[in-house]
Amino acid sequence: MSSLEQRPVFAGIDLTAGKRLVDFALLDEKLQLLDLSTRPLDELLHEVETHAQIAVAVDAPARLNAGLLSRPQVRRQLGLTDGSARWANHRVAEYELRRRGLNLYVTPRSQSKAPARMRQGFAAYRRLSASGFALGAQEVPPLQWAFEVYPHASFAGLLGHVPFPKAALEGRVQRQLVLYREGLQVTDPLLALEELTAHHLLAGRLELAGLLDHDALDALVAAFTAWLAWVRPERVTWGGPSRRRSHLRCRRPSYGSLRALRVTPLRYTSAYNVLDANGTARARAVPAIFDPAQPGVNE
Repeated sequence: MSSLEQRPVFAGIDLTAGKRLVDFALLDEKLQLLDLSTRPLDELLHEVETHAQIAVAVDAPARLNAGLLSRPQVRRQLGLTDGSARWANHRVAEYELRRRGLNLYVTPRSQSKAPARMRQGFAAYRRLSASGFALGAQEVPPLQWAFEVYPHASFAGLLGHVPFPKAALEGRVQRQLVLYREGLQVTDPLLALEELTAHHLLAGRLELAGLLDHDALDALVAAFTAWLAWVRPERVTWGGPSRRRSHLRCRRPSYGSLRALRVTPLRYTSAYNVLDANGTARARAVPAIFDPAQPGVNE
């Protein structure tokens, strides 16, 4: 392999509903941007498979819903009412995200009910697993590693609160700004706002050079989350039940928002209010990433 293929790299893959091409970002260990493009998924998977050391964060569920939240023991562990159907159709990670004000699609229990984007994600994880990639939370980062990421939650974790809507101008500026300040090699989005003048608005010409679209930003934050999981694991939170509890703690809470998702709602602290499982107003805890699947354990 070439020297580029040998050194660690960090990839983000954003599978967007209704798009034939997939947004892809690739960073090196110094957060230099190696690639930011839209390409067919098969082509991207072939590329990531050529790297000897790589962490890949995929914006898609890794597997179907295992139905853990319909089990009384799991519900009691999370403080949910036995016998209730509330949250029963969610994976544990999805429940943890939603009760913190982070909305997302619910993963079904059957393949036939999964939308095309999810089925595409399932196939991607199967291919990576067959190629030798380790999936999900790990005590020590393996050489080839793939896991699930939710970009909206990653941005919330970096910001310390729920971001603006991602398709809105202010949402794009906000997301790119936090990545820029984290050290990624992207344009300072505030420079793009210099084009926001009365003349340009009235003339109907507004070219915000250097401001990325929301799909590219999702791919970038996925790649950055992969970098954090490898290089700064203390900044990463894994969601869902897990045996690997060392990844469920934050040793540097000064970064904000990164708290264990495994424990009870009363442990979480932060900046905006949500309701906990009992309907009591509590402060939020936002994960950076959440764990797709330790077979039979996580969901």
